[in-house]
Amino acid sequence: IYLETYSSKCGHYPGITDAGRPECSATITNWTDLTQVMNNSGVTSQLPQDPVPGRSYYYGVEAGEGLGYVVGAELQQDNNKLRDDIDGTSSGVDCSDSPKMIYCIGS
Repeated sequence: IYLETYSSKCGHYPGITDAGRPECSATITNWTDLTQVMNNSGVTSQLPQDPVPGRSYYYGVEAGEGLGYVVGAELQQDNNKLRDDIDGTSSGVDCSDSPKMIYCIGS
């Protein structure tokens, strides 16, 4: 819901340059960057964090106009959900199921 709120506010998902609105312009290379952008934009200060120490969720925005995104999480064990998710690299996120089991969704 937070990504959709940002998109409604800015006209695109976080992670692209928007020269017309500095509050809607950001470079995002990791989940920490996304958390900061969401906080700075006033959308939320509380994005979820991966509960496994040393791990982080993944985020990528569609190049160009930023009209799509991918969010990924590394699973601890094989899961049938991996059969129906995004695979390969999408919006800069490696959604491969091997060697890590990365579950990805997107818009």
